[in-house]
Amino acid sequence: MALQSAETLLIDERTVVLAGFDTISGVMKDGQPYSSLGRVTFVIAKQGSDWKIVHLHRSPLPKT
Repeated sequence: MALQSAETLLIDERTVVLAGFDTISGVMKDGQPYSSLGRVTFVIAKQGSDWKIVHLHRSPLPKT
């Protein structure tokens, strides 16, 4: 996954929302490569001394 663009929203000192566009790519079982542009949202929270992704949502963009 590669983020194409993103914006962050600081909810409080322990919670951040990151939303933007990404591209995922790989190889299918039949050997064919694929690439998909999508919208992605992460909720990242500080738990103890670590930052962790506590929620992730991704929706592919419609093909035009």
